[in-house]
Amino acid sequence: MKLPLVCAALVLAGCAAAPPPPQIIVQHDLAPLPKPVIPPDPYASLPPDIAAAIKAGDTTTVFRHNTDVIYPYSPDKKYAVNCQPNMAVQIRLRDDENTDENNAVLGDSERWSIKIGMHTVLLKPLGTDQAISIQKTLPGGTQQNPVAATFDTRPPDPDMVTNLTIMTTKGRYYELIVRIRKPFTDAVSWYYTQTVQQEYAAHEAALKQVQTQ
Repeated sequence: MKLPLVCAALVLAGCAAAPPPPQIIVQHDLAPLPKPVIPPDPYASLPPDIAAAIKAGDTTTVFRHNTDVIYPYSPDKKYAVNCQPNMAVQIRLRDDENTDENNAVLGDSERWSIKIGMHTVLLKPLGTDQAISIQKTLPGGTQQNPVAATFDTRPPDPDMVTNLTIMTTKGRYYELIVRIRKPFTDAVSWYYTQTVQQEYAAHEAALKQVQTQ
């Protein structure tokens, strides 16, 4: 009478010793890696002569495009700017930098003025303390009876010289010697050999990374 119980126990023991069924693993496709951001080619926006100079590692040549002067940038150099009365000079910073009134300082702020814009500082000579009188013919008169008036004006001193120092948001430092002299400098800007070469290397590295994915 005990035989059925023994068989049942053996069956249960066998079931307890059987290994568990294999675990089913569902594999999901991994999300694709994000594509790297490719920086723009810095040479694409440069004039051909400046691009060629940077590629050659030039750090000394001064370029003149009409009345614009383009210097090689160095924090250790002083740059000359020729000004003329009643004319403003554009000091063009790089597109990735700005400055403000606390970081653009004139040595002589009484006879020179600056106005700060986007990536630009406008420089202009002012008058001196000595006024001179000039006569101007006003509209409304005739050749026989001109309408004239006398004005006091303070022209810039032809010998006045000062310096302008600029620190930008990129940590670049510029020092300029500004003076009344010809030929007039309409605008001053810089080219940045080391910076552009580094930007181009990052551009090329990003392109290669995209090609290997």
